[in-house]
Formats: sequence, structure tokens, C-alpha cells
Amino acid sequence: MSYENPYVSPAAYPPLEAQLVDEPSRVWRTRSSLVVSRQNAHLPDRCVKCNSPVEGWRLRRRMYWHPGWVYLTILAGIPVYVILALVLRKNADVRIGICRRHRKRRRWIIALGWLGTIVTAAGFLYGVSRIGMIRDAGLIAVVSFFAFVLVAIAALVLARTVYPTKMDDHFVWIKGVHRTFLAELPDWPGW
Repeated sequence: MSYENPYVSPAAYPPLEAQLVDEPSRVWRTRSSLVVSRQNAHLPDRCVKCNSPVEGWRLRRRMYWHPGWVYLTILAGIPVYVILALVLRKNADVRIGICRRHRKRRRWIIALGWLGTIVTAAGFLYGVSRIGMIRDAGLIAVVSFFAFVLVAIAALVLARTVYPTKMDDHFVWIKGVHRTFLAELPDWPGW
């Protein structure tokens, strides 16, 4: 009779990375997309942005996706959209390789994005607090508000490494991957 102790320490089991190395790769390409198995996908030890070596470094990306038609429910109201998006969304954990140069670039974009949003938020608050005291305070507030929105969106888009374009029960289709990285992968069998 085999008995497994449910209270055994997790250290008694091999780490997930060791399990992934032993399994066959579950990564393919289609035209300009990376197709990854939603479970136990092991990407090559290359940067997804430039295909240079990453020396084992991985960035964990928790990806969410829902069907495109869900965006149409915004017309019925934001709460309807949020509820449907949360109910219908699928998610996947993917560990992607990013080289040192692209990690540094991403950190700078994130830092500048935070700095820009803080400065523009401060400008907005300053403009709102000075309405009636300074002649152009309203203009300062409006310009700062739009600058805040633009800086936040630009930082989110520029700092994004990869993003899902489709997800089903077994696979994730990912965009934002460099073509030389994709060229080294086998074609997706298209199950």
C-alpha cells in the first residue's frame, strides 16, 4: 500500500524548472506568432525580443485573454463588460527569456513611466488647487490630465514584452516575439 504524506515539505519534490527540462518542448510558431502549451511550456534559452542568449534568466508573465466580442458589451455598460470579461477570461503562466539589454530597457521605461505619471498627476492637482487663484490654472489641470493618460498608456505599451492574441483550453498564441526567435522553432502542427 502506497501512502503519500500530505504534510510533507514542498522541498521534498523537485523544482518545477527541473521537471520542465526533462519534458519535450511544447513551443511552436505560426506565421508571426508563438504558440505555447498552456501547461509546462519550456521556451528556448533565448531572448524573445532579439534572440540573443539570456543565461537562464526568465520573466514570468501572467497572461489573460477573453474573446474580442466581449469588448462590444462596453456599450451596455462598464459593469457588464467587467463581469463578462472576468467570467470568460482564460489565463496562462509563461516564463519568457529576456536578455540583459532588453531587461534594462524595460526597467527604464517602467521608471520613466512612473516618474511621468507622478509629475503629470502633481501638475493636475496643482492646477485644480489653484483654480480661481491663477489665470491659467484650469488649462494646467486639463493639459496635465491628458498628459497623465498619454504617459500611462505609452508606458504600458512600451514596457509590454509579449501579449496573447488567442487562448484556448490547451494553447496560447503570443505576439511580440522577434522573427529570428520564431525561425528556430518548429511549425505548429495545427491540431
